[in-house]
Amino acid sequence: MKINPFRKKSLGRHFDKLQAEYNELDRKLDAALKVQKEAEAAFAEKHKAYQELEERSTSSFWSAGEKSLNRARNMAEHQMRETQSKVRELQCQIAPLHSQVIAPSQMAEARETYVRLTQQDQALSKEFEKTDTLKIKLAQKIAKLEQNIAAETQAAAHAMAAADGEIVLPEGLDEAAIAEKHPSAT
Repeated sequence: MKINPFRKKSLGRHFDKLQAEYNELDRKLDAALKVQKEAEAAFAEKHKAYQELEERSTSSFWSAGEKSLNRARNMAEHQMRETQSKVRELQCQIAPLHSQVIAPSQMAEARETYVRLTQQDQALSKEFEKTDTLKIKLAQKIAKLEQNIAAETQAAAHAMAAADGEIVLPEGLDEAAIAEKHPSAT
């Protein structure tokens, strides 16, 4: 399979063509929407005038004014429906291009989000590693303290057994000193 060295350029030209087509259709759609609003306003105005004239009329026959107003209302309605049809047609033409035109910006946004989330993930991983090492250090200290306590307890038990129940407290461990250092212990 041969690599096409011009592929990137042709994709760029293709995208530029899509972008230009999209912009042209978008411009036409904006113009058609303005025309549609004007047509709807004209129809509403003529329909309201026709209804007012019809309500005031007592005759079952249409006068020339009523006929011309009805004709104008019908033409305004026709023009309104025609502009609505043109707007729908333009919207149908622009819809498939919309996703293709916004895709590059969405891709760039997705990349930025991915980079940001990756950085957050790395930062959290470092924090987890720190906590794990702290947990290990604390577990080691606890184990060492438990060993020291067990060794001191065993040494104290042997000393008590050798002294036949007579315990001599070292200096600084009498009850008054302990109460002074730790008031909650007494």
